[in-house]
Amino acid sequence: MFLTRLVYTSKISDVFESSDIENILVTARRENERNNITGMLCFNRKYFL
Repeated sequence: MFLTRLVYTSKISDVFESSDIENILVTARRENERNNITGMLCFNRKYFL
C-alpha cells in the first residue's frame, strides 16, 4: 500500500453560505468512504484547507 498526501487550498466564493460547509462534508464523507480515503477539512471563514 502506498501513502499519498495531498494538500489543497481554496478561497470562499462571493456566493458562499454557511450551509455550503455541510454540503461539502456530506459529499466528502460519502465519497471518501467509498474510495477508502481519509482526510480533514479546515476552514477559517475565508479559506479552506
